[in-house]
Amino acid sequence: MNGINIVLEALNKLNRKVIFVGDGSYREKCEKYGKVTGMLKDVNKYLEKADLVIASSYLSIMEAMALSKPVIAIATNLLKLDYLNCHPMAEKIRIVETADELVDLMRSDFSKRSQISQSGWAIRQTPDKLAELYLRLWIK
Repeated sequence: MNGINIVLEALNKLNRKVIFVGDGSYREKCEKYGKVTGMLKDVNKYLEKADLVIASSYLSIMEAMALSKPVIAIATNLLKLDYLNCHPMAEKIRIVETADELVDLMRSDFSKRSQISQSGWAIRQTPDKLAELYLRLWIK
């Protein structure tokens, strides 16, 4: 699970509209809380304008960090919590496990306080480097 239920529950409590980048079985539910873009090849158009990014994957986190965006990641299980805490940029990410934690962060001035300098590490990550890393890990 990618945490979309937690996001939807938080948005319901906040009465806030957002942009969902992606598509899937939750599209109709997400449309109640904002625009759903559908699947995109290039998400930078939306990331560049974002004050805050709620990312559901390692790659989304890297893309947001490369653009200096504050990131909230949702840990829906212990494995995801562990991998988020082990992320090379973990100290810059806020990790939540519940809708109430997400609401608290979204109500705070987190996005203003968390303007991060552009992450050189995230910028240096390329699809080829990531594929090479995955292959090395799977071979082991």
